[in-house]
Amino acid sequence: MSVTVTYVKVNCHCGNGALRVAFRTDSLPISCTLCHCNKCRHVTGKMAFYVVPIVGKPLDSVADHAANLQRFTSYKPTPTETRYFCPLCSAHLLVRYTSGPQRWAVSGGALDRVDGIIKIDSHTFVADTLDGGLANIIKEIDGVKLPRYSKGVGSELVPMGWRSEKLSSPQGELTAYCHCGTIGFKFSRPSELSYIPHAPYPDFIYPMDVTHLAKLRNPTDDKWWLRESTVPGEPAKYLGAHCVCHYCRLAGGCDIQSIAFVSRANMHEIGTNEVVDYFHEENRQPGLKQYQSSPGRYREYCGTCGAFVVWWHAGRPDVVDISTGLLDQKEDGVRAEHWIEWFKNRVAFQEKAVNVSIAKGLVDGLKQEVVK
Repeated sequence: MSVTVTYVKVNCHCGNGALRVAFRTDSLPISCTLCHCNKCRHVTGKMAFYVVPIVGKPLDSVADHAANLQRFTSYKPTPTETRYFCPLCSAHLLVRYTSGPQRWAVSGGALDRVDGIIKIDSHTFVADTLDGGLANIIKEIDGVKLPRYSKGVGSELVPMGWRSEKLSSPQGELTAYCHCGTIGFKFSRPSELSYIPHAPYPDFIYPMDVTHLAKLRNPTDDKWWLRESTVPGEPAKYLGAHCVCHYCRLAGGCDIQSIAFVSRANMHEIGTNEVVDYFHEENRQPGLKQYQSSPGRYREYCGTCGAFVVWWHAGRPDVVDISTGLLDQKEDGVRAEHWIEWFKNRVAFQEKAVNVSIAKGLVDGLKQEVVK
């Protein structure tokens, strides 16, 4: 008996990743899990990631034959798993599993459409976060509460509010690194240098579509990326936020990108005391690749494993968006709440989300945090 399949287009931000994948029509929507494992976070830079199993191999975007994967960079985080990402814009697109019969999966954020195709119904490997990570925020999707499994589906559940006893006391610096270890940096607490830059407001503070340009330019020179402590003696924190924009989704392969806004003056490469430099080729960290999504806007990523590291633009070169999925979970958990104050009143570009269900789950979860 023949199997009816549904085809969905796949792409990345630069267009190099155009292809198609097939799903069994009678299996739709396909249950997916938001994975919080150390591997997924440090390979992609996302705080959580999900892939969707497909029928057969990835297909050409037009013709009925297998897609040419030579245009992608492959990376093997384990002996039985190969991930494929775009070498131009860094989007993670495909995963091939070779334990048992060969299987393929596609990154959920790379799908052209998700309504009726996927259904996210759980969190897995929450124990790896050491503090709950993004599972603390996305409690339910489409009215269904998501179980928080410590490891794979069916493993012990992790309660809300859990924080591992393995976490060390906050140190003077926080570390971020990609899965392969090619790229790594540390950053310190906000200092006097952190208050020097000027930066326009981002969308999650003032929605760009409905805010006057004069306001977005930050005429009062508000240091919005820094958050003073209300507790005497405690240090200031950096501001963290979540984005569901078209660019973050297609350039990363997942619907949600979580970031922290850090003063570049407080960042240095691991093993040196030199401030990170993304502008001068001779000073850039070896192995770091750059994608210019539009004039003056840059995405920095690891050329080996594809992990998104930093985003910055010419309008605020000294306040950069660091990818919080790369934070060393052993130092302060994935949420790093001794260092980062997470913005709860809005998700950047929430009105433009392709996966409306997961975006609403994130927005609603943040609203619950506000009323606590």
